[in-house]
Amino acid sequence: MSYLNVKIRKRFGNTSLAFNFELPKTGVTMIYGPSGAGKTSLINMISGLTSPDMGKVKFGDEVMFDSHAQINVKPNKRQIGYVFQDARLFPHLNVKQNLFYASKAENNDEAKSLIKLLALNTLLKRMPNTLSGGEKQRVAIGRALLSKPKLLLLDEPLASLDQSKKKELLGYFKRLVKQLNIPIIMVSHDENEAMALADNLIMIDKGKVVNYGPLETVWNEQNQIGTTAIKHSMAYSALHKFDHLDYAMSQVEFIHEKSGNLTGSFLWMKAQGMGNGQARSETKNLRHKSNVNLDNKFRLLIDAQDVSIALDNTSPSSIRNRIVCRIVTCQEVGREQSLLVNLADANGVIFMAKISNWAWREMKLKMGMKVVAQIKSTSLIPIY
Repeated sequence: MSYLNVKIRKRFGNTSLAFNFELPKTGVTMIYGPSGAGKTSLINMISGLTSPDMGKVKFGDEVMFDSHAQINVKPNKRQIGYVFQDARLFPHLNVKQNLFYASKAENNDEAKSLIKLLALNTLLKRMPNTLSGGEKQRVAIGRALLSKPKLLLLDEPLASLDQSKKKELLGYFKRLVKQLNIPIIMVSHDENEAMALADNLIMIDKGKVVNYGPLETVWNEQNQIGTTAIKHSMAYSALHKFDHLDYAMSQVEFIHEKSGNLTGSFLWMKAQGMGNGQARSETKNLRHKSNVNLDNKFRLLIDAQDVSIALDNTSPSSIRNRIVCRIVTCQEVGREQSLLVNLADANGVIFMAKISNWAWREMKLKMGMKVVAQIKSTSLIPIY
């Protein structure tokens, strides 16, 4: 059941924006797209900081904006927490005063728990100008959540941070998400942020929603479009199964996005150090497990350029991942004389290979043909 319903239009000079989508009551939704696509304008209209020209914004049964009924609830009445890219802390107030600026819950257990979760205990008496970028953003997130919002908006909160601080703050986000029972909308143009945090994805471009829905479904649909304007990759959820002690390798199993069940399809990748150690002779005794511990799952992006195709699986190869598949679709990529070939394994997991027209013709490939998908283990990098 949808919680947030948005159907709005807005014109800024010669730029026209039109957004139409629905989001669930919980989970993280990433608004993803290139710079200038309209991502910040969209969340500003949801928050009430900018008014649409026409349309409707609805949270559950509450109408926040309706141009026809002339309803436009003020931003401070919408019960929305908003974290900006630059934190926007009050410079004359210390951390504690910033945190409780819009809240009187200083001494309750929930506030204490949130401060502990964001590791702000030691910062409470410090002034904003003494904080790092990551510390400022943690304070801004805490302040937004202490106002008890029904919806949390995050406008590229990691964009101004260096890689080490970004990774640190991602860790705090992931722990927060597990404890919050409110929908979160986060703006980003970073694919790693999307893969690490999002349950759902809204892809926008040139002021319009291109696609929206469960992250992997949307990502994979959009990345199979035959254009050179985007990087072609496939997103997967996977579970670390065990480690190969002799060769510093880990085996992972794909998870079906909609059902949450294990697929029975495996890949080898560089050791992740999280599974149970297994010797080569023991791998044949690995049993399929029906219960998935979702706390241990991670996302995996496989670039189509890292997937090659062989005609058979008989010759020895340095490539560890060789999966028998059938060709299910093929389409050209712009004008670069390349093809995107979708390959389905026996369990229905789809891999995408980017190959040349030359290779397709020379190998005499065709639809429905049984081939071998080859994926280098060293090209696979988990996104936690």
